Amino acid sequence: MNTPDVDRSADSSAPRPPVRTCVGCRARAHQGDLLRVVVVAGRLVPDPHRDHSGRGAYVHPTGTCVSTALARKAFGRALRTVGPSEHDLMEFCSTMTEPNVGSVGMTTR
Repeated sequence: MNTPDVDRSADSSAPRPPVRTCVGCRARAHQGDLLRVVVVAGRLVPDPHRDHSGRGAYVHPTGTCVSTALARKAFGRALRTVGPSEHDLMEFCSTMTEPNVGSVGMTTR
């Protein structure tokens, strides 16, 4: 009896990393490659360690994606809130550079 060779390395029961959509460029990426943003007291707050509860929006940690999301007012729609203040998010992004992305809990690929 011949049985077909089955590739066991691509086991469908193996856990896959969560995939989220960037609210800036609308590209899908692994959750670890994106920055989570939440609303705390009416302000957009970066949540790099993902320890805040509640609804979060995901964005690539680049100036292009963040500015695109802000221009499109995508954070307000994704977080289901009206006009959150973006001061904290802009301050966080201005201090963030590519070499230290891994230091805030995000993976670099």
